[in-house]
Amino acid sequence: MFMIPISMVNLITILEFIGLRDLCWSMLHLWATSKQESEIDILDLEEKTKAKFGYQLDWDSLLAIAKQLEQVNECTIVGVNPTESLPNRSLSLEDLRKICHVVIEAVDSSYWEVFLKDEVLSKRLVEKFS
Repeated sequence: MFMIPISMVNLITILEFIGLRDLCWSMLHLWATSKQESEIDILDLEEKTKAKFGYQLDWDSLLAIAKQLEQVNECTIVGVNPTESLPNRSLSLEDLRKICHVVIEAVDSSYWEVFLKDEVLSKRLVEKFS
């Protein structure tokens, strides 16, 4: 797991760097504001993340949402291989890290915690954002 200050990088930058478009994605929690020109209904989006398995997205939809977010206060996004089931949103972060290929969490508007099972990609992330 690697921590990145939120002031240093936004969600779209992290996602584009990771680039794992073939995973199945779910937003398990969100508290954010959208850009003024955004067409996202942020309250509706936050509500959708409260479903049992979060708000399930493909890669392009996840990027589209990330581009419209102004500030992310708290957020949990997971990516799993297509052959695996998306996790229940009630699981602990520790359990999510055991079963998910990617776990991205925004904590208290302060920093991102990024967990990647792929060690090579994880090392590249550390090099890029250290």
